[in-house]
Amino acid sequence: KLGLKKTDKYLKILIILGDLDYELSKYPSASNYYNQADKLSKELGLTETNIYTTLLNNLGVVNNLLSNYDLAKGYYQKSVAIYEKIGLEDTLYYANSFINLGSLETTLSNYDLAKGYYQKSLDIYEKLGLKKTDKYLRSLLNLSYIDSNLSNFDLAFKTADMIKQLYSEIYNLKTDNEIYIRVNYLYYNLNFKISDFKESIKYMKLVINTYKQLGLENTIKFSRALRESAILNITLG
Repeated sequence: KLGLKKTDKYLKILIILGDLDYELSKYPSASNYYNQADKLSKELGLTETNIYTTLLNNLGVVNNLLSNYDLAKGYYQKSVAIYEKIGLEDTLYYANSFINLGSLETTLSNYDLAKGYYQKSLDIYEKLGLKKTDKYLRSLLNLSYIDSNLSNFDLAFKTADMIKQLYSEIYNLKTDNEIYIRVNYLYYNLNFKISDFKESIKYMKLVINTYKQLGLENTIKFSRALRESAILNITLG
């Protein structure tokens, strides 16, 4: 109505609308807004900006959720190329693109590729002096799960132990509950895969107790933990 459809203000509104629909799990609608924003960015000549690369990652995420994996990968890779072109390699944004690529390749069971992407994110965090942060720990968790899926159990346990050590230094082991649960789930999975069921159930009990302490007994995650614990107990006789 005001003739502002081809402006950066309108572009920002499209992105906000896409973000809102994403938060509401309305992924096709979010994708539509992001695609409009992508088109307008090109028309306005704003394709070599951090806002645009963030938009590309958003497009990648929603397409990943919609199982449009080739499209998602293309958006992630394009964001990486632009970050490199505009000199933003040493940033959290650049690392995030590799995490997204790692997540996508994990979904597709391309574990070697996923491992390479997660390692790149870790390298960036280390370069930025962010080794003792939750972002670094989450990338380590992803890397350990990948090694577990590749049956590199020695490496997976080594990474898990590194996570536990860093975690004790950063959070005192129970400050960040989400990561604390993931760490114990990691040990549960690793021990289960090497058939050390007694050790596995020890870590599952820690997961269950943490859920109880947080009042999360009515969640799907808690039910899954109880089910896995029951299977372990049956296995142990």
